[in-house]
Amino acid sequence: MRKSIVVAGLLIAQVAAAQPRLEPMRAIDEPICDLLRAQVGDRCTKVVDDKRATIYRSGTPRGITRVVVSVPSAEGVLIGPALDFEGLDAIVPTIRDDGTGVAVELAATLADKTLRHAVIRCAPTGKLWKCTTVMSPR
Repeated sequence: MRKSIVVAGLLIAQVAAAQPRLEPMRAIDEPICDLLRAQVGDRCTKVVDDKRATIYRSGTPRGITRVVVSVPSAEGVLIGPALDFEGLDAIVPTIRDDGTGVAVELAATLADKTLRHAVIRCAPTGKLWKCTTVMSPR
């Protein structure tokens, strides 16, 4: 079954019955790239850095690439759940302020030229920040 999903005012057209994941963000006290480098040879870079959010990409072109979102908060830097892509060729992120939090839309092109889309919406819920993630199926 195929349908459109709207998250934080963003439309991902024709996402097939994707199930949103809700996960807490966590405070970190060390550099994000140090956390993301899982193997020798992994490279970590900031893809986008603005006042609302920073998007990091870590990994190797032929293996798994991990993408994470961080946001500044009163408690320090918070990191959201990781999205893993196998054979990530390119990623185009868009960051939007959605009033209470931040929404990030990712358009990813894999090495086999297939497209994957994801929307991550992170916002405070009481004392915690939580992220809802919706990713298109493989």
